[in-house]
Amino acid sequence: MMYFRIISFLCVLFAALFFPVWVFACLAPLYAFVFAPYEMLVLGVCIDAQFGDTARGMWFIYTGIAALAMLAVMTVRPLLRFYT
Repeated sequence: MMYFRIISFLCVLFAALFFPVWVFACLAPLYAFVFAPYEMLVLGVCIDAQFGDTARGMWFIYTGIAALAMLAVMTVRPLLRFYT
């Protein structure tokens, strides 16, 4: 299970670095449902700190996506039957 988590995190990391934002927006909630959503928030902050686009005012896009995914997962997860 530990290897699956590491491989999943690396896939999300590479998707965030090398693919468009919408790929990260699709993978972040999936990762957050399976594992702890806090890692996506840290990943979003790190990517925005390194590659954020301050010229267009969108320097927080990855952090925002990760925060919304984290909040959605933490709200919905207790309501799902197979997580309780």
